[in-house]
Amino acid sequence: MPRIRRSVVRTDSFFNALGKLGGNYDKRAGSRFVAGTLLDEITLDNLYHFNDLAATICDTYPGEALREGFEFQIPDDLATAAKVNNRVAELQLVELIKQASVWGRVFGDACIMLGVDDGQAVDQPLDYARVRGIKFLAVYDRRDFTIASYYNNPLEQHFNTPEYYTMQRVNPIRGVLDPSVSAKYSAGVRIHESRLVWLKGANTSRQKLSENAGWHHSILQKPYEVIRDFEMTWAGASHLMQEASQGVYKVKGLMQILVSEQGAEGLQRRF
Repeated sequence: MPRIRRSVVRTDSFFNALGKLGGNYDKRAGSRFVAGTLLDEITLDNLYHFNDLAATICDTYPGEALREGFEFQIPDDLATAAKVNNRVAELQLVELIKQASVWGRVFGDACIMLGVDDGQAVDQPLDYARVRGIKFLAVYDRRDFTIASYYNNPLEQHFNTPEYYTMQRVNPIRGVLDPSVSAKYSAGVRIHESRLVWLKGANTSRQKLSENAGWHHSILQKPYEVIRDFEMTWAGASHLMQEASQGVYKVKGLMQILVSEQGAEGLQRRF
């Protein structure tokens, strides 16, 4: 029979009464961790486009992962493999995956829309058995969608994940419908989740997903304060460098001039 071990709580540590290290008067005892402010879409957009550190964080992994591209191999059917790879090149699949991955890291979620011809409307689940071809692939980020509904059967694999999205191109600056969208689609387009391949940003708990309208956190959320502090420190150092060099004026025989009669007045007239 296994022996039951009592849990042990460690309470020993260094203590310095004079320096107030340890104990109830330790300054550290008043510290606690609190959640930061969630970055909005405009801030994320500006960070990526105007800050080199933020752009590097978002670009590096996708760029390195797809640096040499990829190709499909079918050992028993080289002719078909060549056709597939030619079609992949025509659709610019590698570049689209890279774009979607970058925007997913920036905004938390981005997707590749599958323009698949299966003889059905886009609000129907994709039927792989009826696929006749791929018309197009397109990259969008979370700003182009709202989550319309979720799978609500707890016995299904996809329970509590999005089932339908509403696609509506909204101007992120003005918060209004983009005027380039035709009146036919002004109410949005309902799209089944099987027709969208999502690439996500940072790992986000279900609780945080619900707090963020179902979207993942940006990969820039965690290092944001470090980036901000670094940029402010760098700017401060630049100001210090400008002020560190002070001009020094020398006057030969200055002491003799000052102690002489009307020396100070003469010095003032000179300069």
